[in-house]
Amino acid sequence: MNEKITALKHRLHKIESLKDYQVELQQRIDENDAKLLIAYEILKKENRDVEKLQHASLSNVIAWFSHDKEERLAKEEREALQASIQVKQLQEEAEVLQRKLEECTQEIEQEDAIREALYRLQMEDTMHGEHSEQAKELYHRLEKEQLMEKELMEAIEAGYVVTDQLKAAVKEMENASTWGTIDMFGGGMMSSIIKHSHIDGAQKKIAELSENLHRFQKEVNDVKQVELPDVSIEGWLSGADIFFDNMFFDIMAQSKIDKNLKALRDCLSTITSLQDQLLNEQYACVNRQNELKQALAKL
Repeated sequence: MNEKITALKHRLHKIESLKDYQVELQQRIDENDAKLLIAYEILKKENRDVEKLQHASLSNVIAWFSHDKEERLAKEEREALQASIQVKQLQEEAEVLQRKLEECTQEIEQEDAIREALYRLQMEDTMHGEHSEQAKELYHRLEKEQLMEKELMEAIEAGYVVTDQLKAAVKEMENASTWGTIDMFGGGMMSSIIKHSHIDGAQKKIAELSENLHRFQKEVNDVKQVELPDVSIEGWLSGADIFFDNMFFDIMAQSKIDKNLKALRDCLSTITSLQDQLLNEQYACVNRQNELKQALAKL
């Protein structure tokens, strides 16, 4: 038991060192990438210089007779070869660094699993000691808190999906309200069409939201009894204000838009407030777990 605990502690100590090494590797990769970009540009330039000398021109013919072309070509070819070697070396170094970074990252990603394994071994060791009954009680309470945190996180994640979709629906309805106002003051058929396109957009967002809201309600019920508001858009005039373009229909449509916009905003506010409560409870839950872990460590 003690040997396993010692081995896990050694791995955790190694991981702490690897975190610094991971940062260093990333810096070296960034520096190498910058050098490689420069090396590519130099290689392209040197290859262009070689190609220019290899293709005949009047100045090249004259240079040929003066034996200057051969020397210049050999010089440019040497420089191109050196640039090519530099690029290859930097590419190979990039591959090595990337492989090391991946290996380092894989080991660091094991940290949570190692800490959990170490914790369980330490708890097992504690529960066989002189304070075994007290340890069992604390461990039982800790397991309940861990389960509660898991359920809270599931509810919070489901809530984020719902709030994002509600925000999108509110945005569509706000656009509908803006175009509705324009429509009331003589915007014409085009403003009515745009207004209804945003209403349709809001309805589509709410249709997508329905299942996620149901899931959020289910997740919330696992941790607390809260009845979430229903989200829907009241029946419209079926586009009547498009075809009967007058102030009466425009005012009726705008009234419905504003009413539904308020309902969506109220729903968003309610769910955002609930999300804040869940986050606070999750924070408190983590604190209780830490206190229980500290109590267990003292036994």
